[in-house]
Amino acid sequence: MFFGCQCCGAGDFYWLRKYADSSQVNVIAEVDVAKFRNTGDPKKDYPIPRDVTVRDSKVEVISNDSDLSPTIWMRHVYNTDLELTRTDQWSSLAFTHHTNGECLALCTTSSVTVYDDVGAVKYTVSISASDTVERVCLDSSNNLYVSVYQFTGTGFQIFFIIKYNSSGIFQWRLARGAVGTVVDMEPASDDYIWVMRKGAVSSLVLDRVSPSGSFISPTTGAGLAGNSVLLADESNGMWVVHKSSVLIPNVFARRYDSSGTLANGPFYLAMGELLYAFVNDITALWAVPFTFTSQQITKWTASGTSEYTWQTAGYLPGTKYWDTNARPRCGAYSGLNIYLCGYRTQKQ
Repeated sequence: MFFGCQCCGAGDFYWLRKYADSSQVNVIAEVDVAKFRNTGDPKKDYPIPRDVTVRDSKVEVISNDSDLSPTIWMRHVYNTDLELTRTDQWSSLAFTHHTNGECLALCTTSSVTVYDDVGAVKYTVSISASDTVERVCLDSSNNLYVSVYQFTGTGFQIFFIIKYNSSGIFQWRLARGAVGTVVDMEPASDDYIWVMRKGAVSSLVLDRVSPSGSFISPTTGAGLAGNSVLLADESNGMWVVHKSSVLIPNVFARRYDSSGTLANGPFYLAMGELLYAFVNDITALWAVPFTFTSQQITKWTASGTSEYTWQTAGYLPGTKYWDTNARPRCGAYSGLNIYLCGYRTQKQ
């Protein structure tokens, strides 16, 4: 999954919270992840948490500080009680990343470096000078998939998918032969790779790629590009959360089964752009709208029914006071618990 940037103010800090999956806001545990450098410039709003993943009883928060050059990328690792067990830090020119909860891939426009579960470099692959990297993802076996593009003689952008095995050895290169910009790429639970690209008039097209290197017939009409994301469920399917209009953006969700057939939706989530979303298999989706005034997260059923909404992210640590300045930034679901990472615009 890939999400854009949400800004905050200097001097703020990020928190990680564990909640019970309940209509009542129930904070089980909380910890501060990272504090901002106080530069005196309100635009210096980093580091930014990019992902929360839960795997093998580990909770990982990926963040970066792109105000620095090269960028500082960080991985904070916690147990499920939110006790910090390790912090990794790398200096990289990477502009995007992908994590599967075990390995982390950081990519520049010309190379991808994969780090293992203790922060060491597994390998680095260099991309051909005629290619430019757009997106990257790791499957459950740590195989690496890279989408790259080239410009044709007429100025159109065409893309390719390249696969490397878990040791960084080249496996195959697949030409799509289609014009478009890849906006997200995500492995399904069966390790088929779903590729979401922007086609004609900003419409989204979904391609699926088999582990052996063949394209499956594309699915069109998946929405409009914007802060659109792919979210894999545990039944080999894929959720697509997208906007519906360029002039009046509204966020919609739909779910495709393992054959690429529309199984649920589309249904309306909120007005505005999408900030973040995560799923619990095929039964529920949590969405956070991208607005500077909204501080809510909503749980939706697969049929498009709103099950509950939390108006803010919870209570101030150690108090009974409602935290009106806590805003969720990213999250994950595991074992009947919700893990949210967010920021507070000031301490109260």
